[in-house]
Parts: sequence; structure tokens; C-alpha cells
Amino acid sequence: MYIKGVLTMITNKTSLLLVTLLLGCSAVAFAGPTPSQEAEFHKSGLNNAGVAANRAMEYMERQRVAKQIAEDKAKAENEVLRREAAALREQLAKERRRESRREERAEQAAAEQAAADEKQG
Repeated sequence: MYIKGVLTMITNKTSLLLVTLLLGCSAVAFAGPTPSQEAEFHKSGLNNAGVAANRAMEYMERQRVAKQIAEDKAKAENEVLRREAAALREQLAKERRRESRREERAEQAAAEQAAADEKQG
């Protein structure tokens, strides 16, 4: 019984405190800024929704431009890498053709040497 009475008292005090806080906060909220504060807000644009929207749009535009620059840079780098890879493939093919011709000449020289050795032998 005693515990129930204590809990009721705590609950009532908490409710009273909560109502007091809410009423106090609402009184402060309804008070509004002083004329000098209001003039400062208007002067600085702190409470201007248009200014905030413009700032947000400028931020998004800067982000879009930065992203576009990064994409363009990546595309340019990829194009350079593609060109370099194509040049290296071409160089490799050319080197393989040269090696193939060297081997053919070596085989031909060996065949000519064998034929010459046969004539002398």
C-alpha cells in the first residue's frame, strides 16, 4: 500500500513538472524575437527560406559539377589507357612479325648451309 502511494505521488509530481515545463516552453515559443533580433534575422537572411533554398541549390550544383568533372577526368584517363593499350598491342604484333621473319631467315640459312654441305660432302 505504501509503495502504491509513493508511485502515485511520484507520478503526480512528474505530471505536474511536465505540464509546467510545457507551459513554460510554449510561453517562450510564443514570445517571438524582439524587433532588433527580427531586424538582424532579416538583414542576415538567417530566416529567409529563399536564401536557404538558394544555398541548397548552389551546393547541389557544385556537387553536380564536381561529379561531372570527375566523370570527364575518368573518361579521359580511360581513353588514354585504351590508346596506350592499342599501341602496345600493335607494337607486340610488330615484334612478333619481326621474330617470325628472323626465324624464317634462320631456317632458310640453315637449309642453304645444309645444301652447301651436301654439295661439298
